[in-house]
Amino acid sequence: MLVRLLVLLPIINLIVGAKSSKFKNFQQNLDHFESNTKQLFNQRYIINSKYYNGSHNMLFVLGGKGGIAPDLVDKGHVVELAQKIGAVIVGLEHRFYGQSRPYDTTTSDHLQFLTSKQAVADAGRFIEWIINTELKKCTIRRTITVGGGYGGSLSAWVRARYPHLVIGSIASSAPLLAKQDFWEYDQVVVQAIGDECFNDLKTGMNEAVNWIYNYIDQIRKKLKCGSTMNAVDIIYVLADAVSIAIQNNQENGTSKYQTRKNLCDIMTAEVGKERTKADLLLTFIEQLFDNMSTSCYNISLMDERLKREQDQYVNGDREWLYQQCSEFGFFQIALPQGQEGHQLRDMSINDQFYQTQCGLIFFPQPQLNINATNIYFGGVDNFKGTNIAFVNGELDPWNRLSIQYDNIEKDALKQHNISLSPKDDRLRLQHWTVLQVANGSHSNDLWETTASDSESLNATRKYVDETVMNWIEAASLLEEERLHDKNSNISFNSPLFIVAVIVFVFSVIILIIGAIFISRRWANRKQYSQIEAPLLGDQQTSRR
Repeated sequence: MLVRLLVLLPIINLIVGAKSSKFKNFQQNLDHFESNTKQLFNQRYIINSKYYNGSHNMLFVLGGKGGIAPDLVDKGHVVELAQKIGAVIVGLEHRFYGQSRPYDTTTSDHLQFLTSKQAVADAGRFIEWIINTELKKCTIRRTITVGGGYGGSLSAWVRARYPHLVIGSIASSAPLLAKQDFWEYDQVVVQAIGDECFNDLKTGMNEAVNWIYNYIDQIRKKLKCGSTMNAVDIIYVLADAVSIAIQNNQENGTSKYQTRKNLCDIMTAEVGKERTKADLLLTFIEQLFDNMSTSCYNISLMDERLKREQDQYVNGDREWLYQQCSEFGFFQIALPQGQEGHQLRDMSINDQFYQTQCGLIFFPQPQLNINATNIYFGGVDNFKGTNIAFVNGELDPWNRLSIQYDNIEKDALKQHNISLSPKDDRLRLQHWTVLQVANGSHSNDLWETTASDSESLNATRKYVDETVMNWIEAASLLEEERLHDKNSNISFNSPLFIVAVIVFVFSVIILIIGAIFISRRWANRKQYSQIEAPLLGDQQTSRR
């Protein structure tokens, strides 16, 4: 053990002693699927090796729909997990987001290379490269991918596509099913706020829509919508603001972020002649925008910055909208006619509304191909990845497109207010861990632990950590078995061994025969030299 420690110490010091959490660039392929395309671009990555202890473990965090920051590898639960398993943390920025831009402009022609398929291939090539170059001295043997939201989808897909490089995946709030008309989103919102709050909210929505059509200038001014937004655009913003509040709710956070409580406290207040439910709704939206430092115009699809093709506006909204318009959909529409459920959005927010926006912002308009995405990755029903921890929040509308116990049609085991993996054949076959955080929101299991975290959230993190450690233990045992098999692979009865012995014996015989032949020739030459020596002496005497 001491020898092993002494051998590891130079490696640990080399890695930990290096400056961590600094951005670097990797020369990435622009197109992984067209052999004639040789173009490369700089893809940013970042490393935090502060917690690496020679474990041969790596946590690989996938950036999603936005640029990456040092916090990706310096904060959050990924750091807490890295401390437990002694892992180096590596984060990779998604192509076309942040500073990982192949082109200076984001035209439709350039954005054709912005696909999840290319992003997964980026990760596979990068993982193979970094463990054989910059982290070569660490001899990384066990990589676990981590991601939240779209990054969580990538985490699961990378594990499924590259099981020889990745031993497991944490996929938090990860939508695996591409869906054009995502009307189910609002059904989770309604479920999260309850009947009383929903009824008041619905009343406020209906009143506000009526105001927008009749007093649009006053509404534009009140919500800072700008002069170019039409009625339907503003109606979209109303519903989107409520969605943001529920999706990103922090149940046990500060009052500023307890947005579900804030929404319902405001909407269920008493009204009268001087104050209507629409007044209450607009008050909540104003507060939400102030807390977010944004405005009605900035979160609308009419934001002129979405149309900019120059690389000046880099928060990723244009790029993500392109992916929605081309491969995912995820259009949060009103409840379709004939569909059972609750109507939250106005019927004007439909598929045609989103398709029109795609055509206005991108030229030529990308062709939306949901089927191609689901066929390639498997969606939910045909997803083939193994060793994946799927974590979803109960209040997160995106859970409807992820792997969860509801959509595998089994009852969940209840323990400590947490929905654990159902013990059914499909889960055992797939080696999935399916968890749901009670009152949890979007990817909040990846946030750093705080004293106000719920019991369910803490239990979820603990269960995920234990799952990861089980993967590592299983991978370590497999490594030992392979090493043992390699060392004991030679059998005295195996054809390979028999052939090897025959070749060896034959080679020895040839060597012996060759040695005898050479020695005899040497002896003959020596004898011949001894006979010739006197003769040469007689010849020299006679000449004299």
